[in-house]
Amino acid sequence: LTALCELLMRYPDVLLNVEIKPAADSREVADAAIVELGKHGYLERCVFTSFDADVIAHIHDRHGLRTQGFPGENMSNFVAGPGGTYSKMWAVGISMKQLTPDIVRQFRGMGLLAWCYCPDDEEQV
Repeated sequence: LTALCELLMRYPDVLLNVEIKPAADSREVADAAIVELGKHGYLERCVFTSFDADVIAHIHDRHGLRTQGFPGENMSNFVAGPGGTYSKMWAVGISMKQLTPDIVRQFRGMGLLAWCYCPDDEEQV
């Protein structure tokens, strides 16, 4: 990560989607990544992504940073309702298999940016 941060100094307009994989030490990994990215002044360029709602909540609650989660049925440890996982997300990643105008409207109505992932061809893009 340090080497990547040094390389990115030459590319100040690059935004970073930092995915924290679900694991027993995910919170510690997130904290370490945040410290390193912070040393380089990159936190404003980052969104932190995870399929683990505990990691999303940790990053949101402890660090106050932008997070991207996923529809509740695609996340582990998802908490429904007011104050739940969606309230700790800045954006939601929607699989191309789930992407519809209705789901985009639903998440936008919740104040979340609706993003998609894994388009496979030009038409999907």
